[in-house]
Amino acid sequence: MPETLPELQDKRYGQFSVTAKVDADRVAFNTVYKLRVPAIVYHQPGATIVRHPALIVINDEGEDKSAWYAAAAGVMYANAGAVVLTYDPIGEFERNKDLRSGGSQHEEAALPAELAVRLTGLMVSDILQAANYLASRKDVDSEHIGVLAFGSGSFPASLACAIDSSIRACVLAGGAGLWTENNKRICQAAAYQALPFLGDRQASIQTLNGKRVYAADWASDTRQPDYLNRAVAFWLNEKLKFPDWTKKQIEALAETQTAAQNPPLVTRNQLRAVPDVLWKADQENFIYETWLERARSASHDTL
Repeated sequence: MPETLPELQDKRYGQFSVTAKVDADRVAFNTVYKLRVPAIVYHQPGATIVRHPALIVINDEGEDKSAWYAAAAGVMYANAGAVVLTYDPIGEFERNKDLRSGGSQHEEAALPAELAVRLTGLMVSDILQAANYLASRKDVDSEHIGVLAFGSGSFPASLACAIDSSIRACVLAGGAGLWTENNKRICQAAAYQALPFLGDRQASIQTLNGKRVYAADWASDTRQPDYLNRAVAFWLNEKLKFPDWTKKQIEALAETQTAAQNPPLVTRNQLRAVPDVLWKADQENFIYETWLERARSASHDTL
């Protein structure tokens, strides 16, 4: 990761209505390796002079902003008065040359350790840039930004929140299995081995995050992101102060939310952040293959 992240150079590609109370912006912004991050930002409709708390959703392995829980979190917390950003991790959806989800390109077992560590750096940078983008918006209170991470997304999220102390709340759902040296997720295993100075990595990183971390386990055997449940909502409300939620409304939330409880409100096509013609013209600055080429070049230059 560079000491200074690149300029955002964010661009908005329009807006659509999700519900009567929630709109969504289509945006993209810069990250490291001169790549672009496509994102959807959920928020309440209409102009506002009020600055709202904000959240970033980081998905599990092989999933992206089209995952049911990413949209469900966007709508749920936008109704509470937050601005919620969800984006595609490298190799998924608009960061996949075939616009596929579930490719898990970033988990290639053959990736050398040097590149695997750089890949983790990219993932962490994406989160930090998402926080920078939200802080730049006129409708966001930059002192009340949080992160919601699910599964494998919990690893880069924990690092990003440790690096950026301005992130006020960090929810790690189902991330307890990410802290082993023999992790099958090659980029995280390599990053784990690259941090020997931390000793007990989990304890050290959680110490760096302090009281800003809420570590939630899997919801029973359902592998659902626990950041949609009542307990997390109460904790986040204490940290971020959602303006449009009452204690009674939070108490009415389920202990565990599932896909069946959250039928899709948007289609996958609606969640394209960048218009197809523009995406095709700039495709190389979104996809995994370009990152791999540029990371190899950067790795070679440092040898």
